[in-house]
Amino acid sequence: FAVNVKGPVFLVQRAMPHLEASGHGSVINVSSVGGFFGSPHLGLYAAGKAALWHFTRTMAKELLPRGIRVNAIAPGPFDTDMIPDDPALRELISGSSPMNRLADPREIVGAVLYLAGDASTFTTGSVLVVDGGSLA
Repeated sequence: FAVNVKGPVFLVQRAMPHLEASGHGSVINVSSVGGFFGSPHLGLYAAGKAALWHFTRTMAKELLPRGIRVNAIAPGPFDTDMIPDDPALRELISGSSPMNRLADPREIVGAVLYLAGDASTFTTGSVLVVDGGSLA
């Protein structure tokens, strides 16, 4: 919980001088679709990710007067080191997405580039869900 909530807070605090100096900074927090629902044995993880969603919205309002936008991405089931190397479990997790597969980590790049770039200058306080339809 502390890493998922306090980590982004401390990082933004340390980056503030650079964000302000840029005149148009962009913070992108990494949340998770896990913040939308509870799961056995993942309560603290889900609570931390949900807290980060709300922190993103609050931070967006607080930092906008300084020219800094704050958004988040919420990945769904991605094929990362967090997914155990257990075929049955991988199949179960893959089935949680209507696409019936784990996403390749490269599939989140477009969302991050959008939030970081000029195409999203009117976007702040948003959470961009990249989950293969898991929350649909």
